[in-house]
Amino acid sequence: MKYLKFIDFAMQSLLMAGGLVAVGLTLFSPGWFILILYLQMVLGPWQITSALILLLTRHPQRQAIVYYVLATTVYLLIGWGWSLFMDDFTVHRIVLMAYLTVIPWGLAFYYYRLLSIDYIRGHRPAGTFLRHLQF
Repeated sequence: MKYLKFIDFAMQSLLMAGGLVAVGLTLFSPGWFILILYLQMVLGPWQITSALILLLTRHPQRQAIVYYVLATTVYLLIGWGWSLFMDDFTVHRIVLMAYLTVIPWGLAFYYYRLLSIDYIRGHRPAGTFLRHLQF
């Protein structure tokens, strides 16, 4: 399980950092929005799969991961409903772009924060010097 957490943390770190750098470099070009959507197509399923695996293995932060999975499910259900009734509801382009980018990246950062806190806590050295500060 330790190696699985390392692979998961490393892969998500690469995807998040690479995504931020790529978006920063292409922010003023016409294709920045499509680039964000492509990155989300890789990062989103990776994080959902990771969250489900951690739920099945009785992770210590189970409650926070359940909140993440519920929020993701609600987001996907709203998007599914939106796509069904797209003709009935006219939505401004900015609202659509915000829905497709801001909420997924917010969920991604929330889950990455949960994962990084768990990974960093598990890899602190346990020394005798200033034990309460984990030195």
